[in-house]
Amino acid sequence: MLDLSTDMTAVKKEMSDIRRIRAVVCKGYKVAEEAITSTRRGRANEPRNMSIYLTMHLRGDNLEEIGR
Repeated sequence: MLDLSTDMTAVKKEMSDIRRIRAVVCKGYKVAEEAITSTRRGRANEPRNMSIYLTMHLRGDNLEEIGR
């Protein structure tokens, strides 16, 4: 599981780019980036959901913007 115990202010500065968010989540969960961007259901749901959650809360994007 991904460790989110770091200071959120530092995380917000570091992760303002959606590509960076995806890369960090993939590294933390040890999955390929293609696994969380594909439409296939299954094993990669938790990393994908974490990536969406962080993007929404760190960048303020809504689901429509994330899906583009």
